[in-house]
Amino acid sequence: MIASLITVMSISAAPTSGLQFTGASASYINCGQNSAYAPAQFTVEAWAYYESTSGGYLISNEGWDGTNGAQGFSVRTSGTKIELATGSNGTWPSLTSTTNIALNTWIHIAITYSGTEIKMYVNCVLDATGSVATPMVASNQSLCIGEGSMWKDRRFTGKMSDLRLWNVVRTQAQIAASMSSSLVGTETGLVANWKMNEGTG
Repeated sequence: MIASLITVMSISAAPTSGLQFTGASASYINCGQNSAYAPAQFTVEAWAYYESTSGGYLISNEGWDGTNGAQGFSVRTSGTKIELATGSNGTWPSLTSTTNIALNTWIHIAITYSGTEIKMYVNCVLDATGSVATPMVASNQSLCIGEGSMWKDRRFTGKMSDLRLWNVVRTQAQIAASMSSSLVGTETGLVANWKMNEGTG
């Protein structure tokens, strides 16, 4: 019963359009620097329509400090899989999906980070979990959508819709309840809500 419901939601609730990213050097969004973009715990959610996995930064404010090392976070591709990487100065604690990315179809991605644990959901099904020994260090890089914040050679090619950043760890039930709904913008813990319903921009 539950599996059937999730399957129906992942297909029928998918967007009919989204913001197109071409993979070209100018095809990304720079959201600027904001301390709210690097909370100690967070949830990132998005609908994504991958047309290629050769690039693949969905969202990133990751950076490298020459003195301290890795900082910030990114949701990106790793081969044909989805990866969350978090910078904790000297290391990049990360989690990679077990599921391969399906091309030319809408998938919903949700990743939660508590500071000690990462969970990844694909179409609202728990896909991977991992523990974090060293918490993320906040980055001073701009938050970018569609390409890396510091490394610019892995751009996303495809469409995105309803990219959301929260400063709370959302539950699977909460993700399922709102993944196909338009948010008001005043929801508790919501930091940013990019609807990306313009098609181009």
